[in-house]
Amino acid sequence: MAALDQALPEVVDLENRLQAQNFAHKCLRETEEDARRQVEEARLDRIEHIATETLEVFSSIGAGALSCWTVGPKQVPVGGLVNGLLGTGAKIGCLLNPNQRALRSACRVGKSMLQTQLGITTRRIVRGEL
Repeated sequence: MAALDQALPEVVDLENRLQAQNFAHKCLRETEEDARRQVEEARLDRIEHIATETLEVFSSIGAGALSCWTVGPKQVPVGGLVNGLLGTGAKIGCLLNPNQRALRSACRVGKSMLQTQLGITTRRIVRGEL
């Protein structure tokens, strides 16, 4: 019994060291997992940024073409109205800042329709066409 009593502090010390080592391994795994998540998040952010910037160019071109669309004998500018409505809806969506990447990107792309239409309308006003 005396030998067990003498060995008890060593056993307790060994158990404490094993618990500390297990805790260190757990922390290391969590840190590595967090680092992997951050790298993946940065990669997805980059893809979203490049895709959005590219699509904004095509959206502006499309908005310019759409602004020429008129209807009826009085040539009512329906395209400009469509650009304004879609762009305003997208602008509101941007203000809400959705968490989904695709929706956030679509809102940013769509608001370029409003910005393009505003530029076209301003140009027409300055030229005295409106």
